[in-house]
Amino acid sequence: MPLDSAPIESQIDAAFPDNASREIKPSGIRVFLKTLVRWVRDAVNNNLGTWNKVSDGQPGGANGDSVYRLGKTIFGRNTEDGSGATLQANTANFGSLNGLPAGQYFVVTNPAEPNVPATRFYAFAELPAATGGTYDFIDLTLWAKPWDGSSGGHFELNLYAANRGGFRFRYTTEGDMDNVGIVAYQQADGRTILYVQSDNAFRAITLRVNSHVMAVCYSAFTLTANLTGSLVLNTLNPTSYRPLQALRSRFTTFPVSNSDGALPPVLISEAGAGHLSLGANYVSGASDMAFISSNVAGSGFSFWQLLIENGSTVKKLLAYLNNRGWLALGLSNATSMLHLKAANGYQQLRLETKYTPYGPGDPNGEVGQVAWDDTWFYLKTAAGWRRLQLQSW
Repeated sequence: MPLDSAPIESQIDAAFPDNASREIKPSGIRVFLKTLVRWVRDAVNNNLGTWNKVSDGQPGGANGDSVYRLGKTIFGRNTEDGSGATLQANTANFGSLNGLPAGQYFVVTNPAEPNVPATRFYAFAELPAATGGTYDFIDLTLWAKPWDGSSGGHFELNLYAANRGGFRFRYTTEGDMDNVGIVAYQQADGRTILYVQSDNAFRAITLRVNSHVMAVCYSAFTLTANLTGSLVLNTLNPTSYRPLQALRSRFTTFPVSNSDGALPPVLISEAGAGHLSLGANYVSGASDMAFISSNVAGSGFSFWQLLIENGSTVKKLLAYLNNRGWLALGLSNATSMLHLKAANGYQQLRLETKYTPYGPGDPNGEVGQVAWDDTWFYLKTAAGWRRLQLQSW
């Protein structure tokens, strides 16, 4: 509370009355000046919120006034940190910084928590309705992990979303979803509200807004019981809401769109390093999907299957394609363009459909192709079809 100046004003009036003519002694002046100095000292020391301020020109105002300062302000030490920043401090805690939540949203889901549904929705932000003056977007990262590490694993999701011209999104995931994700509901007035969805397993969830324009970021996770509007995103349903990339403990998925046939933008040149790219329509009109290995020391591709045989998990080699384009089926190396190996000698190659050329001049077939019927084995040569008779024994 500000000191009351009335007592010192009364002393001044008593010491220097207008109706008295007398000599003013130095001792009286000293008493008055010392009293004034003590009052100013006490006013400054005991009322910093009122007096120790550089603001709106009203040194007697309340401490809720705005404060203005042109020079540097340094907290917690007596020297600058060398950055030249106008505000310097060893530590700081802000609710928001440059329009972004300065800290992370955080919640711990606890199955023992009373009056909380099994599936929880935590609202944290919304995008404005799409109008002529909006250019909104939000970019964020979500992390979730089991609190005690007993089940499930770390999960990370990166999401970009925008609302103007219709709700749009792009996201990637790393780790198993473990019943945690982001959903978005578009409201009747055009706004889109974003939620973190989780079951009630014991886990910790954090979320950081990396950047946004015109989004409204809530001050904290808000548990919401009744969701309204139309569902426009559910990362827990990647079949309907496809990610750009999903890295998981069992499978890695790269959904791909059409390509222009260009090489991968980054080639790995270190021997033994691997870089696998997937391309759609890599050769226009000639292929729908391409596997591109940028490992310069690589010797080819191998294709495997994990399956159960006699109650045990078995890793089975299906095929091997080496860097010469030679294909081996059933073994790990090819000694010719096509190399086949089966568990027995009678299941390695089968030509199921028989064909009988009408004569050497039959135009069907290309040089080197073969055919068979119940009597003959045929080979197409440059001079036409030739045949060998099949005999029993």
